[in-house]
Amino acid sequence: MLRRAAVAGLLLMLVTACSRSPERATAASPTAPSSLAATGVDRTPMGVGGVAGPMDVVLPGRNDSFDFRNQLETKYQAGLNRSASSTFVDREGEVVWVQEYMRYRVNGCDHAAAMQRVFAQIDGNPPGAYCAENPGGLVQFPPRDEAFGFRQQLESKYQQMSRGLSSTFVDA
Repeated sequence: MLRRAAVAGLLLMLVTACSRSPERATAASPTAPSSLAATGVDRTPMGVGGVAGPMDVVLPGRNDSFDFRNQLETKYQAGLNRSASSTFVDREGEVVWVQEYMRYRVNGCDHAAAMQRVFAQIDGNPPGAYCAENPGGLVQFPPRDEAFGFRQQLESKYQQMSRGLSSTFVDA
């Protein structure tokens, strides 16, 4: 239940934060928030615009998403009095990979293609290209069940990679 709320929270954040502001930085490859410059500007080889170039949908910088995720943990723990549960996916991994999955989805990839590309990146491969341009700027977010399904598969992937358990107050 906590994980589902986390995914829903991330989706809500993505919906409200998707803008084409030139001041907003974005990452095309999974760059940890801790590796961003003090300015919050992504310094990955692809830079702002991502793998597919300027036609892709720009998402919030990972540092903003990571900050939101930490605030969500605090809200669930202190504000909602939720108890801790265990997960193999740490906070940073959840932010990076769920956002990367969303990036592929809003840039034309179906569920299977987005999952394949993200898991390939986790395995150390370079980011894949986006699947299609957005017709007329229309941004289509994936259905909640597919985003939740990705998160469940991410949990399995981390477990297969022998990642240790960490605690979270935010349910599925």
